[in-house]
Amino acid sequence: MSIIDILLDENNFEEIAMFCNDKPIKMRQIAVIPHGENDLYCILQASEDTPIPGVGSQEGIVFKVKGEDEGAELVVEENMKRAKQIYKVYLTLLKQAGRDNNED
Repeated sequence: MSIIDILLDENNFEEIAMFCNDKPIKMRQIAVIPHGENDLYCILQASEDTPIPGVGSQEGIVFKVKGEDEGAELVVEENMKRAKQIYKVYLTLLKQAGRDNNED
């Protein structure tokens, strides 16, 4: 199963195992954000049992999905302007979802 399949599976609540300096880090998926015509980003948060030095326990990290299918990988979005842009899209989607739930 590719990382794209895992990210897009609405029924998957498993943590994603990633490696940083050869150390495993468990990440929780917060959101998947399509951006532009072909770009896909996700926001992940380190699980409580594998904190990341310098990252707060409630902070999310924006990753860009690079590649396709089985060759896809997650890469930290290092462009802070783009990362903030993706996070703003996430906040907008949260607000919209809240409004939609209030209409029921």
